[in-house]
Parts: sequence; structure tokens; C-alpha cells
Amino acid sequence: MRLGATGFKGAGENPRPLIVEQETTFAEETLKSYEIGFKSEVLDHRLRVNGAVFYSKYDNIQMSVLTCPQFGFSPAGCAAWGCTEVMS
Repeated sequence: MRLGATGFKGAGENPRPLIVEQETTFAEETLKSYEIGFKSEVLDHRLRVNGAVFYSKYDNIQMSVLTCPQFGFSPAGCAAWGCTEVMS
């Protein structure tokens, strides 16, 4: 059973700037993720029910920018979301 995990994407700078204003740096992206779930078989193994609840929180999201004249990475802030899943 996994209860929590972390993720990381390193900081850096935009590659190959065309103009001085494009020469920017970006912070490291981090993720904290939590998940808990269950698996069960009931009714003499005729029905299987699985469920999970998870939550993820990103800090300093790095977004690729592919519009001219700005190519590279751009900071996109923070995000968090959660979800519930049940399958039978």
C-alpha cells in the first residue's frame, strides 16, 4: 500500500534565447502525491470492488512555451487536485 510519494523536476534556464528578454531561469518543480485504496472480492468471489482516493499538489509547475518568438519553459504557478475512483 502506497500512502505518499514525491516528485521533482530540476530548475534551469531557457535554452537558445533569441533576444535578451528570453534569457530567463525557472525554479524546480515539485510534486507531493498521496493515495490510499482497497481491493476486495465479495459474494463468494463473484463481485470484485476496488476503490482509491488520491490527492496531488504541484509547486512551480514548468510549462513548455512553443509560441514564436518565445520558446522554452515558463513558470505556471501551483496546482492541486484530488479524485475518487471506484470500480467493480
